[in-house]
Amino acid sequence: MKRFYEQVSTASVDDGQRFEVLLDARGVRTPMRRPLQVPSPSLADAIAEEWRAQDDEIDVESMPSTRIAATAVDRVAEDREGYIDQIAAFGGTDLVCYRAQAPAELVVRQMRVWQPMLDWGGDVRWRIGRYRWPAACRSTPRLTGAVTRGGRRA
Repeated sequence: MKRFYEQVSTASVDDGQRFEVLLDARGVRTPMRRPLQVPSPSLADAIAEEWRAQDDEIDVESMPSTRIAATAVDRVAEDREGYIDQIAAFGGTDLVCYRAQAPAELVVRQMRVWQPMLDWGGDVRWRIGRYRWPAACRSTPRLTGAVTRGGRRA
């Protein structure tokens, strides 16, 4: 598709609750012709930057934030609870829940990298209000006496 706009900007809508990208002062629409409105100014800025980066031809493959946001608006918004159920069903098989017992360096690295995600997920779960992490994910693994700070053996 040929580039049809000159100016790219963002704007707040719904008293700052949602944000949209404007192309020549007109809001971007999704493939289903819905307004592409997102919940944060940083996401709107990222989408706007993708539109600014387009040359004479618009390459939608080079616009991942736009595509993901449009999918969320067109598909997920209609059945949010159904999508939450589908995503939550994968929690029991997620490898971040099943951690190595050795070597010590790997145990420490997994705790450093994966535990923040699990902590964040627990916070999200609390806000959603009905999902629990699988038992393997609910507790932080304990380091044995064979592991000390920095992942070196005692």
